[in-house]
Amino acid sequence: MDNVEVPVEGQPRPRRRALVWGIAVAAAGAIAAGSFALGRATAPEPPDDTAAACEDARQVVADNMEDASESIPGEDDIRGTREQDEDRAEALSYASVAFNTILPNPDCFDVSERAHAQTFLDTISR
Repeated sequence: MDNVEVPVEGQPRPRRRALVWGIAVAAAGAIAAGSFALGRATAPEPPDDTAAACEDARQVVADNMEDASESIPGEDDIRGTREQDEDRAEALSYASVAFNTILPNPDCFDVSERAHAQTFLDTISR
């Protein structure tokens, strides 16, 4: 009987103290959960950056494809010259950048553009 706590006058009993603490913790949890739910429900939607990202990706593709077409040697160039080889390599580099921009942005480009990009990249990687 040494472990029995005798209530002291003016202090709540141990069970009542545990009950009060339990109610307080449960109320705090309910308030926190309600606040979180209310915050999620009334929070503004994040801006849709897809349009801006697509515009940027399309611009990168257009710029690099233009640079690639300007780098392709003309028909009047002498075949097999070092300059012609460098021009072809430069054109391939620009085209690679363009097509590597298309693949990670599937929402910005249609199926045929993505398929063309993948085919080109598969071909030059051989």
